[in-house]
Amino acid sequence: MAKIERMSLIVFSHANSFGASTYRVMFEELRRLGHTVEAIDQLGHNPKYPVTNNWPHSVKELREFVVGIKAQHAQTPILIGHSLGGAASLMLASQSPELARGLIMMDSFVIYGWKSWGMKLAKLFGKTMKRPPASVALRRRTTWDSVDHVIAHLKHKRAFKNWDERVLRDYAELGTVATADGKRTLKFKREIEAKFYAYFPDNVMAMLRKHPLQCPFHFVGGLHSRELAAIGLGGTEKLVAARAGNTLRRVEGPHLFPMERPLETAHMIDELVKLIG
Repeated sequence: MAKIERMSLIVFSHANSFGASTYRVMFEELRRLGHTVEAIDQLGHNPKYPVTNNWPHSVKELREFVVGIKAQHAQTPILIGHSLGGAASLMLASQSPELARGLIMMDSFVIYGWKSWGMKLAKLFGKTMKRPPASVALRRRTTWDSVDHVIAHLKHKRAFKNWDERVLRDYAELGTVATADGKRTLKFKREIEAKFYAYFPDNVMAMLRKHPLQCPFHFVGGLHSRELAAIGLGGTEKLVAARAGNTLRRVEGPHLFPMERPLETAHMIDELVKLIG
């Protein structure tokens, strides 16, 4: 009898300031490959789950979403997250191993060693909201005359210039909403974006010592990711070394490589999901 291939349930969590709708092209390709993809549109925007130090309410928001998805599909999902979403997914998988069949982090950060202590001290003295990237987020432009004006404004900026055109249009259209005067404004609130940066978890390695990751783990980072270079891979390498079969790979592109290469990223995810089994 021929073996029936099992397609996977994926719960995807987005990067900071880019809601799940930005990943539509990648999601559609994953679904074409046979996977089920579920995602919270925007973490941190439900007032029941405010963004506070080390993100406990955001992890709770993700946990409650995953509990519902697991019950709906009668299947334990693979958690996949980009940047912010990867860190939140890692904390959830550590704290609630019954909710994660596997974990894939894409250009996410695990603050390790002296950098975690530096982050703690910066928070203690109220510095994190006053310096980049939080301070930059608080000054972010939020309103344009039209979707086309959003695209025209962003397409020549360094972070956006190599984005797949479909992804850029999705961000401009689905990541904004119409205002009463007919303009477009960002859905992802810049104050919430800033809080995610300012309160980035400094306690992940301590959490993992108490609650070691029990599922397969794969990490993918952009070869030209400035963000990853700034944080380093020390904590990530410890996660990879903790279990046989875990992997760390680098792919072409910067921190936002899923936006530049959505189809290639979907096929890479498909390959890693099959490794998890």
